[in-house]
Amino acid sequence: MNYALIDILSYSILPAACICLMRYTVILKTYRPFIWLVWLSLLNELLSSVLIHYRISNACNNNCFILIEWWLYIALFIRWQPGRKSRLFYTATGCTLTAVWLYDNVWYGSIWRFNSWFRIGYSFVLVLMAINQMNALIVAERKNILNDARFLISAGIIVYFCYKAIVEIWYLLHLYESKEFETALFIIPVIVNVLSNSIYTIASLCLPRKQKFSMLY
Repeated sequence: MNYALIDILSYSILPAACICLMRYTVILKTYRPFIWLVWLSLLNELLSSVLIHYRISNACNNNCFILIEWWLYIALFIRWQPGRKSRLFYTATGCTLTAVWLYDNVWYGSIWRFNSWFRIGYSFVLVLMAINQMNALIVAERKNILNDARFLISAGIIVYFCYKAIVEIWYLLHLYESKEFETALFIIPVIVNVLSNSIYTIASLCLPRKQKFSMLY
């Protein structure tokens, strides 16, 4: 798989971004962190393409992106599960992983290079949060959950971040044994990213609309 094709596939988030843009004013405010996340992902891909074109490392913008991404997911889960205990849990979890990000990118490492500890940690935590959300929907919902944006977004999180965590562990421990295996290890995430973004595109179409109220006379 050549670089040009990989670069094109990295923009698989574009359909979801366009759908969210066209439907932004009618979508329930609960889902706005997801919309902002989709737009931010597209912006980060654009910036990375420009930097790579000029042979400049895209490590800094990616390290900043994953921290903002983390907090947008936290905001989304808080809106999905309102309540004092849920808010405290998600906020505490968010702050804990932010401390890991600071250790990884400021105190121990550098924001100008790719670091793995935070990526591994927040990937696993997001997968667990998504699984918990899916289980809650399966138990509570009586309608077809395959049309539920929460279920689809959670599925996209599980698909993408499961593999991302595995790749980061292999990279951190230097477990790849050959150049071919290392190449495959970093090409497969491109395919996984396309699959996850395709799920997000479907989820964008299923985002619930604001409720319309009518005055009674």
